[in-house]
Amino acid sequence: MNLGATINQITIGVFKKMKFYMPIEPEQQKIGDFFSKLDRQIELEEEKLALLEEQKKGYMQKIFSQELRFKDENGEEYPAWEEKKLGEVVAFEKGRLLGKKDLSEEGQFSCILYGELYTTYGAIINRIRSRTNVKSHNLKKAENNQILIPSSGETVEDIATASALDVKEEVYIGGDINILIPKKDDGRFISLSLNSINRWDISKLAQGKTVVHLYNSDLKKLDINLPNSIKEQQKIGNFFSKLDRQIEIQSQKIDLLKQRKQGFLQKMFV
Repeated sequence: MNLGATINQITIGVFKKMKFYMPIEPEQQKIGDFFSKLDRQIELEEEKLALLEEQKKGYMQKIFSQELRFKDENGEEYPAWEEKKLGEVVAFEKGRLLGKKDLSEEGQFSCILYGELYTTYGAIINRIRSRTNVKSHNLKKAENNQILIPSSGETVEDIATASALDVKEEVYIGGDINILIPKKDDGRFISLSLNSINRWDISKLAQGKTVVHLYNSDLKKLDINLPNSIKEQQKIGNFFSKLDRQIEIQSQKIDLLKQRKQGFLQKMFV
């Protein structure tokens, strides 16, 4: 009921006159107990997710500071890591000509837009979420082991992120995305490093105020530490791929519980 000029209000008098349908007390108790248990289950699963994310953060710090190292199949140390310029280990290209208007839920082709890199994806992409029916020779494709970095965003934090493709299919890449193509190294390792110890270095390369930009010409000057052994890189990539999968499964479990709770609320109170 609108009793104000600009604000919808319900007075105490009106509220007291409203009718509510309520079950008898034993049923109220059962409903309350049911949702209390469901809320507790959601809370416990969220605690598990937070623990997994904290474990990942700890492993990232230890592995990329080289405090924690993997060993080879004989239990021996791998060779020392070596510092290189990013431009020495990857080639650079750009995405193009694909925007939100081109997305289709039933689209035939996989695609990624720049905004998804800092809202949807992490350091390793193992499942593409967007589709398009646009097929053009002018569009840019990326493939497994290549790395995507936003070339524009609203904040430095938006673009100081990297995502390596760990997928079998080719993917159309939208505009405002830098594509890094490893010459021989593991793209997942490079992406993880850029998201960990190199993240602050990337943020310092950003230019602009209202909209910030990140150029390939600046990225290629970035220093990065790499294991000389591709096998060590792959072990690190595999380790975090599995950990990310655990985190994704746990997140999906929480989403499912919340959807289930919403469904029960609608059925019980409508």
